[in-house]
Amino acid sequence: MPHSSGGGSHGGGSHGGSHSHGGGGGGSSQRYSGRYFPGARRYMYHRRNGSVGYIYSDKPIRKSSVIELIIQLVILIPFMFIPIVFVLASGMSFGPPKPLKTLPTYEQTHIADNIDVINERELEPILAEFQTKTGICPYVMTVNNEDWLMNYSSLENYAYDLYVNTFGDEQHWLIVYSQPETPDEDFNNWYWEGMQGDNTDRILTGSKADKFNSTLQRNLTKNDVSVTKAFCTAFSEANGYMMERNTSLTDLLPFAFFILIWVIVIGANMVGMIVAFVRGRRDYTEVPKDYVYTGDNDPFNPSPSEQYTTYSSSYVDTSKDDYDDPTIIK
Repeated sequence: MPHSSGGGSHGGGSHGGSHSHGGGGGGSSQRYSGRYFPGARRYMYHRRNGSVGYIYSDKPIRKSSVIELIIQLVILIPFMFIPIVFVLASGMSFGPPKPLKTLPTYEQTHIADNIDVINERELEPILAEFQTKTGICPYVMTVNNEDWLMNYSSLENYAYDLYVNTFGDEQHWLIVYSQPETPDEDFNNWYWEGMQGDNTDRILTGSKADKFNSTLQRNLTKNDVSVTKAFCTAFSEANGYMMERNTSLTDLLPFAFFILIWVIVIGANMVGMIVAFVRGRRDYTEVPKDYVYTGDNDPFNPSPSEQYTTYSSSYVDTSKDDYDDPTIIK
């Protein structure tokens, strides 16, 4: 559906158009730390150099699965392409736009001067040039304020109805100029409003429409510039910049910053997954919070001398009692 490309009035200045282009909570994860935290369990593991390390976790540590890591990475990798989807959805283009294909529904003339304020012979060639360069069909219509003030709250609403009821496509750019039937010589209370079809958006962007609006508004407010001259100037300038590249280096800075932050976030998640996987491949033994590995004195791995002491303490010499036992036949 058509939408406003902006407009203005003698007393209120100009305004921009209504251009439009196209978390829930998550579950808790396992927490690891090299220091104790409330609710944590203590686990011991052996390093490759033979030393012992400790780690704290709020949940039992189980051995990592290669399949689980692959599944997590496969799910995460597509998120790296979200910035590309963002570019395509926003219509961002790094080259000059291509003109629209001319439709048979285009008007033979680009002006409907109902109040006799425009020199059609002067403006028509400029509008025709605009159509040739952009493929957009421009259409300037003039009316009196009395034609719409009684039935519409704004010229924008009136221009919308004019567009829908006049054109059968989304490739027109309608600009309605309105003034009183009998203008005041000291203050001509004029209005103007632009209405563009959706298919014109990739050429008639918000920034280009704002540039056109600013030029037209500025010239309409000059007492020594006619309505015809104001439109001629605005469209002549537009013929020079309308087909220029839409994206500048300045436009790319926010996008580049977004890409950087996004890569850091996704990269940090992937590194975290890999670190957790490597950590989870160790053999862990849960130990008391105050347990310290002491080598030979390790209660989980008794030394040979400790085992000997345990066994020897349970040995009893009964050789002497054998001689005093009455049941034994000598």
